[in-house]
Amino acid sequence: MTKENDFKFGESLAENALSYVVRQADEELYRYLKAGDFCYIFNSRQMGKTSLIVRTQNRLKAEGYACTSLDFSVRVNRDMKSEQWYAGIVYKLVTNFELGNPKDFLLNWWRDRSAISGVERLDEFIETILLTSIKSQIVIFIDEIDSVLSLQFPTDDFFALIRSCYEKRNYNPEYKRLTFVLVGVATPGDLIGDKRRTPFNIGRAIQLDGFKENEIEPLAKGFNEYARYLSASQELEKNELAEALAAREEEVRILAQANDTLRQAQTKSEEANQALKKSLRMVWFGAGLLAVSIIVSSVFIQKQLHDATVERLEETGVVCQIK
Repeated sequence: MTKENDFKFGESLAENALSYVVRQADEELYRYLKAGDFCYIFNSRQMGKTSLIVRTQNRLKAEGYACTSLDFSVRVNRDMKSEQWYAGIVYKLVTNFELGNPKDFLLNWWRDRSAISGVERLDEFIETILLTSIKSQIVIFIDEIDSVLSLQFPTDDFFALIRSCYEKRNYNPEYKRLTFVLVGVATPGDLIGDKRRTPFNIGRAIQLDGFKENEIEPLAKGFNEYARYLSASQELEKNELAEALAAREEEVRILAQANDTLRQAQTKSEEANQALKKSLRMVWFGAGLLAVSIIVSSVFIQKQLHDATVERLEETGVVCQIK
């Protein structure tokens, strides 16, 4: 079973996850984006918003759309300055759409326009770089939009810029190829707080409701698949454990046999050493006896030679004359 089929809690699901439940919102978002409508998905957390935009984005990419997602939850710092924040957006767009080296782009294009504000530079980037470099339909998903509302500088200009991209369609047809999807825990009224400005009153609202009875079949399929996976995994782990225990028992048996063989060899070695010592003692004892026997025999032979010599001399009368 692949990771895509796992059940997850508090995370987005992969496009082909068996546990993903296709809801009415999936078709609505896809259909509206195909029609070029701006959309927003404003709902509470853990309702599947991120999983929805991941699947929709991949679906559109397969049809030739240029899509990217900006997650503001990972790039929002309460102490961040306005220019840094807008530069970060341009950096991500250059990177994700592969429009060039993002560092070089900021060092040159961005700095060359330091006389104008960050939102004005983003506006110019969209019109002169993004729309001219990419000729296909463009969809930009902006996730965790509520994180933007916690910034220390006013963000009305950002949402007003998105609204202006929609209005520019009336006199610049190129903007008809650009669509935004805003996702997060917010309401349209939260986006532009200045009551003197035109409210954020564009786009289609995508409702994420709870699962309906006719929608949960994939969930049941994913659950059954997951249950089979767990059962197979447990059986595999049990077999692997049994094999490991058997291998361990065999290792213990071999080690015990080797220890017995070693002890027997040590015993035989000690017995051989004792026998060798005993043999050496006997050899030394025999050598001593032999040496004594040689000495005694030598003395005896010398005595006999002496006596024989004296006897011959007596017979010849030499001994008497000596006397």
